[in-house]
Amino acid sequence: MEEKVLESRRIRIYPTKDQQAYLTFNMFANIKMWNALLAEVYKPVSELDEVQALPRNKQSKEVYKRIERMSWEEQRDLFKGLRGLSTKAIYDADETVFESGWTLKDADTSMYSYTLRTLKTAMSNHLKNPRHFGIPRFKTTMDVENQGSYTSGAHVCEISEDGKYLRVGKLKRFKLGLIEMANHYPSDGRLYKVTIKHESSDTWYVSFVFEQAEHTVKRPRTGLAAGIDLNVTGNSHIVLQDGTRYQLPYDQIRKLEQKIEKENVKRSRKYEQWKKDVAIIEEDNKKALIPKHVPTLAERSNYQKNKKKIAKLHLRIKNLKKDYIKKTCSKLANEYDVIVMEDLAVSDMEKNKYRARAITRSNFREIRDTLTYMMDWADKKIVFIDRWSPTSKRCHTCGYIKHNLKLKDRNWTCPVCNSHHDQDINAAKNILDEGLDLLDKMNGSCKKCGHERTVITTDEKWTCTKCGAKNKTTPKEENSSDVA
Repeated sequence: MEEKVLESRRIRIYPTKDQQAYLTFNMFANIKMWNALLAEVYKPVSELDEVQALPRNKQSKEVYKRIERMSWEEQRDLFKGLRGLSTKAIYDADETVFESGWTLKDADTSMYSYTLRTLKTAMSNHLKNPRHFGIPRFKTTMDVENQGSYTSGAHVCEISEDGKYLRVGKLKRFKLGLIEMANHYPSDGRLYKVTIKHESSDTWYVSFVFEQAEHTVKRPRTGLAAGIDLNVTGNSHIVLQDGTRYQLPYDQIRKLEQKIEKENVKRSRKYEQWKKDVAIIEEDNKKALIPKHVPTLAERSNYQKNKKKIAKLHLRIKNLKKDYIKKTCSKLANEYDVIVMEDLAVSDMEKNKYRARAITRSNFREIRDTLTYMMDWADKKIVFIDRWSPTSKRCHTCGYIKHNLKLKDRNWTCPVCNSHHDQDINAAKNILDEGLDLLDKMNGSCKKCGHERTVITTDEKWTCTKCGAKNKTTPKEENSSDVA
């Protein structure tokens, strides 16, 4: 049987107001189905007399507390209640007509199977790693008109022959027409699944997952290797061992951040004014025979406009970073067969209150993830060395370690061999040398499918990125590297 690969496309769509209303209702129905399934699973706890005696707005918190205090075996037995549930039985029995005039049956019913699958995954993750994954919780529909997403089956989706229009769910049944989309990156593969997403900046996207015979982008073999040092200082965001530097467009990002700061001040003033108006109306209502309507924050149009404006500015920053990272990582994946990086603990680095903002803005994790999948798809090697290795403090020429080297010392001279070093380039050279040694020791192939290990770490146990099989590599004592 010919092996297939999965590739995704994220495309901007432009639904009409009627189409937006239907897509928003699908997101609303998706949350309703999630809550209905979760309510059935948690019913043995929520129907206890102690829980029922509490006010309605405190019952869910009490349910969470009781489930979290359960033993692992009790939680496992409770979650088994999801096995016998049917989404069709739930939406067939629910005849509630919502404000939009639709029922759960009128929504895209193919998404309910994905809702059930997601809930099963959430419960399984909690049982596997309770410290990292919490128990599944009920979701709110308060902000569904501003943002949300849902996944639909491929059998209810249709892309026009020219690739410019999309029909999803029951748009045809309600005569809502086709959704226009900007598809600049078509695929000839089989459509696997579709996800519709509405962001807070009032932009709509569709994510297609296609099943293809091979990956679209083909990267040539060069026989070269590169060491990468990631930084937050100066003009050296990404530094290679040959002195090549790549820098985020900080000038553009800073201008947008200044605009966000100004808009946040305006939004804060609008919020404070709303609180004063509400306080005055509530005070007057105590004396009035016919009380006036108390406006909610959602009814303050100027506040909502300002909120969307800020969201669009954040989206521009996000797109600037994403464009830079995609292009830079693609260039590196094209030019090198082996890339070596440090296995940085970004979440721990962000705890440093003096550099937390700079580290967060640098998007180290996104760079790592992007390079990993690009190198893996091209069957090239990406190596992650130990994060505690003193790559910046070690002299690349003689191996001397300068323990008192500080971050502000961008250039330094080795007291043993008198070699002059740029801190970033010297670190990149040491990273490359360590990575090539690690590649010799930990390289291997999958026992099940024979696919070579593409993501090399210090861990002996690894998972094949092609078939998902578990493997174990025994470190080799000495071996020569084939990559220069």
